[in-house]
Amino acid sequence: MLIMNLGKLIENINNHVGYYAFGAIVAGMITSSFFQLEFIKFFIPVALFIMLYPMMLDIRPDIIGKAVKRPWLLVLALVINFVLCPLLMAVLIGLFRLDTSPFLTIGLLLYASIPCGSMVPAFTGMLDGNITLSVTITAISLVLTAIIVPFWTRLLVLDFISVPIILVVKYLLLMIILPLILAALTRWIVIRKQGASAYQSFSTRIKNVSSFGLLLLCFIMFMRDGNIVLNNPILILQIFAPIVSFLLILLAGISVWCRYAHVAREDAIAIVISCSAKNNALSIALAIAVFGGEVAMINTIAGLMVQLPVMICFIKVTKNRLEKA
Repeated sequence: MLIMNLGKLIENINNHVGYYAFGAIVAGMITSSFFQLEFIKFFIPVALFIMLYPMMLDIRPDIIGKAVKRPWLLVLALVINFVLCPLLMAVLIGLFRLDTSPFLTIGLLLYASIPCGSMVPAFTGMLDGNITLSVTITAISLVLTAIIVPFWTRLLVLDFISVPIILVVKYLLLMIILPLILAALTRWIVIRKQGASAYQSFSTRIKNVSSFGLLLLCFIMFMRDGNIVLNNPILILQIFAPIVSFLLILLAGISVWCRYAHVAREDAIAIVISCSAKNNALSIALAIAVFGGEVAMINTIAGLMVQLPVMICFIKVTKNRLEKA
């Protein structure tokens, strides 16, 4: 009975992660008003691992091999993710005149530079898109992040704050390569001892648990640094405008291009979502490790309070349109 109820709770959290995340944020702020629990900062690595490790379980050579047979779609997605997205955000920061705030600028650029969050395959599946292509884009993007993001950090971020590039590379390796190796070992051990079907069941359960890591991180961050938002409520509006503009430009622009390029509907859905939704968990992790609480808070607001609602609305609108077609 307990296991069944826990399973229902996990499913409910995954279906309404935005509401639970908002609740964790509010709970963190309320707790910070009464208690100063310094020891809770030691749980940040635990929360990050719970979030990041499940992302790596779907990275398999056979899945990547299938999508590489049509490389032009994969290359298109990678170019949009790693070239166009950071440049688009840099332009929006200038248009909204936000470059006077170093931490805000760094947070927004970091958000835009790290593609493909863990929800990308799930969102793709909700619209009956090409999940194989989505998983492949996500997998390759995660690996390339450790190589390309330091380049953008040096080119765009170091104008605002001095950060050793080796430090960025170090933490990206810890947050990508280490979980990737652990996931590969997990896959090898489980398949060898229990078979492929058992591994599929195991990975599904583990991926669902990643939401707990997200909620724990939200609670910890807003308990430690929620006063940044409380003392500066205009910050939410400053983040809201460029992020919404960024997402709408990507969602609409890529959708229109795919239509005129006669990309198959399933592939188009995978491309649109994989190039629009950003990896908030990884950007928060890197922000905490390298840039500090202020930048991490900006990434948390951008991902959970702006990106998630926008993507959910896009899914619902697109799903209704497809059902009527």
